[in-house]
Amino acid sequence: MVSLKHRAMEWLVTRNPGELLVRDLEELRALRVLRQDETGEAPPPGLAGRIALTSYDHEGMAVHVMAPPRGPADRSVFYLHGGGYVGHADPQHWRYAERLSRELSARVVMPAYPVAPRSTWRQAHPLVSGLFRRVAAESADDLTLVGDSAGGGFALALTQQMVTESGPLPDRLVLISAWADMSSPDRTLPDDPWISRDYLELCARLWAGDDPLTIPALSPLLGSFDGLPPILVLCGTKDVQLPQARAIVAAAQAAGTPVTYVEERGLLHDYPILNIPEARRALRQVGQFVRGESVRVAR
Repeated sequence: MVSLKHRAMEWLVTRNPGELLVRDLEELRALRVLRQDETGEAPPPGLAGRIALTSYDHEGMAVHVMAPPRGPADRSVFYLHGGGYVGHADPQHWRYAERLSRELSARVVMPAYPVAPRSTWRQAHPLVSGLFRRVAAESADDLTLVGDSAGGGFALALTQQMVTESGPLPDRLVLISAWADMSSPDRTLPDDPWISRDYLELCARLWAGDDPLTIPALSPLLGSFDGLPPILVLCGTKDVQLPQARAIVAAAQAAGTPVTYVEERGLLHDYPILNIPEARRALRQVGQFVRGESVRVAR
């Protein structure tokens, strides 16, 4: 049963859509530049007081690392945040990274990767893939790659790139509401109460630049699922990316890649990172997956 807090959040987002109603590419471009200047890439105030937080520079890209406040980390997580490829990490992403660190007793590496409209995937992908190779080389323990929404698509594309280039692979891949196909509106839910197909199309055009949306770097759902590590996919049935979540599971199964699927009835896009009771269950499921346990799915 959907929680009252989730119902309240759904009510709020449907009545305060903000820039999600934008239908003009140049208007979105201007709005995102303004919003990025306002929010910046820095961690929110107070985070360093709750968890061990350090930052460093990787070829001009800021990288933030969260670790449990007490005791050594048992594992590493490479986390790619969502935001439609047009937004820096927002408070929900920072809170989720903190929760991952605590729940998994993990060192969480979170790059502030370049976003549109100032950059396209061609600037961001080399930086993130280079950082991932560096983190993998530094990680003596196991390494999980986590991405939500646009970050989920990015995480899947990055893993496919590592397979193609015989690079280091994560031990596991967690995809939350992954935006894995920019090329076809048929692969998105038409009646998501929060995010529209039209808005995603504008974001895709800004991120892709002059490149076709069908290339695997932009639409990894169209790429190869051979050789990928075990995957956990989480999605709600009111999520614009629900058709893509199901398609990811089908593609992984067809390739013989181990995949676990959690589909929650009545929940919004990116529900596992929201401040709702259902997110706590999702975090436990991620923990079970990362520790190699059976993922318990609510019935």
